[in-house]
Amino acid sequence: QILTQPAAQRAWLGVETVSVDSAATATALGLDPNVRGAAVVGVIPSGPIVDSEIQPGDVIVSVDGQPIRSAVDLSTALATFAPGQTVQVGLTTRTGQHSVDVRLGERPPA
Repeated sequence: QILTQPAAQRAWLGVETVSVDSAATATALGLDPNVRGAAVVGVIPSGPIVDSEIQPGDVIVSVDGQPIRSAVDLSTALATFAPGQTVQVGLTTRTGQHSVDVRLGERPPA
């Protein structure tokens, strides 16, 4: 689906992420060594989550109940949604776990 849809039709959170796919990476980020997901390292100022609770340092661990164990998993999960849909994003932060609802945007042209 990613390859057949033009970029402007792909769902987008507006975050830059890195994979948290090992205990060493999780520990380096100050998290429990068992945490896996996509760590937010940047928020795009014009992106859909700019006004949400998602901040750099948070780790996205699920999208609408789909487990996220890496940045690739996040991209794969987002490919199943359309721009404009609202999804529940599960987060692990240094202070605990919570979820936020986010309305997905359209990926801007490259």
